[in-house]
Amino acid sequence: MNRPYITCYMLNSLDGKIIGEYFNTERGREYIAKYEQFHDRMDAKACMFGRVTFMDWPWQLAPGNKAELPENVPPIDRTDYVADVKADKYCIAIDQSGKLAWGANVMLRGSSDIYTNRVGDHIISVLTEKVSDAYLQYLRNMKVSYIFGGKETLDFKLVVEKLYALFGIDHLLLEGGGHLNGTFIREGLVDEYTVLLVATVDGGSPNEPTKTSFEASLNQEAMVPVDFTVKEVEKIDNTGLLITFTKNK
Repeated sequence: MNRPYITCYMLNSLDGKIIGEYFNTERGREYIAKYEQFHDRMDAKACMFGRVTFMDWPWQLAPGNKAELPENVPPIDRTDYVADVKADKYCIAIDQSGKLAWGANVMLRGSSDIYTNRVGDHIISVLTEKVSDAYLQYLRNMKVSYIFGGKETLDFKLVVEKLYALFGIDHLLLEGGGHLNGTFIREGLVDEYTVLLVATVDGGSPNEPTKTSFEASLNQEAMVPVDFTVKEVEKIDNTGLLITFTKNK
């Protein structure tokens, strides 16, 4: 296989929500910490998130998410830029239009101790060729690696093949959001789904749309349902389950 083995890894409430008020409860905070513990136990070479997820981590970005772009930049070839091929771990950002203003070229420590396990992971930005030369030079100045996944839109099969070939990523944790996960499963790129299921019903709000592990983006047609097989179920403190499913061949 010329791409990583891809595990979609998510935290869900009993009613299937990947985000909600349950995050703010004592049990919810406990399970966010457990999510990171199981993340480490899987020991994957890289994790991947969509742009919106990074926007929820302001400590990872420049103030106000405003990049100080260089001026008078000469044309830059649309070739991949590898700043660190020997990193222990990578964190991949899907940012096709180049909207993220990084605070560093690695994952940073936030205001809590929840995500300290990810500190130091080298960032790889996944772009389309329509991004500006100034933004590419900005990434180079920051020593943020980047790869191109297409001219106007992203071809995720090409993206994961490049991650394997250029960075040696053989196991990738796909961690949302739901639209990114949904695109991957539509393209046949999810080999395994591991969900940390917390025994809490969030209930949601009539003013907030339900967000689940796999969502359809606008203008995507209905997909053929994908069957999985239960591989393993682990009971956690009588308050949750860690369930691993593998996709049927």
